[in-house]
Amino acid sequence: MRLLDPNADADISGESEDARATVRAFLWVLFVFKIVTVIATVWAAGWTSEAKYILSITTWPWLIIPALALPGPLLYEIRVRRIRRRRAELQLSEWMIGEEPASGVMLDMGIGRFGERNDGN
Repeated sequence: MRLLDPNADADISGESEDARATVRAFLWVLFVFKIVTVIATVWAAGWTSEAKYILSITTWPWLIIPALALPGPLLYEIRVRRIRRRRAELQLSEWMIGEEPASGVMLDMGIGRFGERNDGN
């Protein structure tokens, strides 16, 4: 109903981020609970090969789907970090000549802002 109300707050991005965090937390709790349950079941069955075989057949989606879904965000994060590092190197090579800066200003690689030179004093 909020979308139909013209007087409603225009900023609902905070709510959607909260909803995403809630869903993520729920899915992680569900996944951990399922894995702990499987381990407890195999332990209660005495670690027999039959119990392992039956549980691996009945719970394969809980292992295969996360194995297929997790590399995407991990590879994305690795790529973002590599690109940010390369960007910082390019900024340094563009603004710095030699090892020492030409003026009293230097680039802070962690934040990406210009700041005053700190000689340790």
